[in-house]
Amino acid sequence: MNAAERRRLSKLLSLALRHDPAALGVELDPRGFCAVDPLVEAVSRRLGFAVSRADIEALAAPPARQSPAARRSGATKDTAKTRFELEGDFIRAGHGHSLPIVGYRPCVPCGPLYHATVRSALPAIRLQGLRAMARQKVHLSHDRAITLEAARRRSRDTVLIQVDVARAFLAGVGFYESADPRIVLSDDLDPRLLWHLEQASAITAP
Repeated sequence: MNAAERRRLSKLLSLALRHDPAALGVELDPRGFCAVDPLVEAVSRRLGFAVSRADIEALAAPPARQSPAARRSGATKDTAKTRFELEGDFIRAGHGHSLPIVGYRPCVPCGPLYHATVRSALPAIRLQGLRAMARQKVHLSHDRAITLEAARRRSRDTVLIQVDVARAFLAGVGFYESADPRIVLSDDLDPRLLWHLEQASAITAP
């Protein structure tokens, strides 16, 4: 499978496992997992080229375990984000769900967490905080670089927000694992738990 085919496969799996399993005629369990074997058949029919079980499993492999050929081809641009996770004969999207799922694994983040967004969203965040919106959870990261990179796909004019993790825990906010160790999922976050780093100031006035 070449890099272009791998990207098409990753995007199709993201659509089905995050948002619309009916697009491939597959079913997800309450935790968002889908059996790999019927998924292999469904994506092969939809994409028009042969997809193997190994191709799908490779998308859930951490970057260090991906093949040298895949890394040289540039295929890791998508897979390096580790969008999927395997559990036996089942696979699910590791984050980004708009479908309701259960079984998020709680975690205790170590160090600061960041969220980046377009500058035009900042007034709403000042009033409402960070909300999952169409997703099930808010997406945060320990990695400032990938946080800004994701926001800059929408606009070059972005802002970086830091979460006060300690206060969030005291306020009862839940934090959860993602398939990608650089990404942490969370419940909605009140503006009092956020700092706008560009101005080094609290999101809300004291």
